[in-house]
Amino acid sequence: MKYHFIFFLISLLFLSGCSQELPINTSDHQVLLKAADLKPYGYQIKDPHLYENIAKSKELFDQYQITYEFEAPESAAPLYIFADVVIDSDASASKLTQTIEKEAFLLLVSFEDIKEVEIKGKHSFGDESHLAKLVAKNKPVGNIYSMRKNNLVYTIVIIGFYFNEISTWEKLMQPKFEALANYKIQ
Repeated sequence: MKYHFIFFLISLLFLSGCSQELPINTSDHQVLLKAADLKPYGYQIKDPHLYENIAKSKELFDQYQITYEFEAPESAAPLYIFADVVIDSDASASKLTQTIEKEAFLLLVSFEDIKEVEIKGKHSFGDESHLAKLVAKNKPVGNIYSMRKNNLVYTIVIIGFYFNEISTWEKLMQPKFEALANYKIQ
């Protein structure tokens, strides 16, 4: 499953050629959902770090972006994860970022005949949060999650593994939410 082109295009929306690459540190790792985090939920792969890529950059208008991408090798159970944390200069900019990321993703996967089915329920983190199953040929194939809190937007796409309930999702994400509450871009 090659979805790199989709997320590359989404990322291009936020890049302007004036991007400055920044070093990755421990606090960046703590906020990102990674393939290893799925182990308690049934997904296991040996040495997942070999198949992941993490990048951090400063964009125009004081926007920062941390991106994690994982694609399992063909010898493992299929899994693709895209996690993106964007820190905008203010809350109004983050509302626009959240809308653009979500709509761009949904437009691009519509070409793959993947539909979004909202998982209803109360979210405990963020000013605005949304969790949905991604469905292809009437079968769940993954999740899309979008959360905005103040000037921060967190977008996650998982293909090859999925969650059915907000409570399970939030149990998975709780350590990430706690790390985000204290996160400072460096």
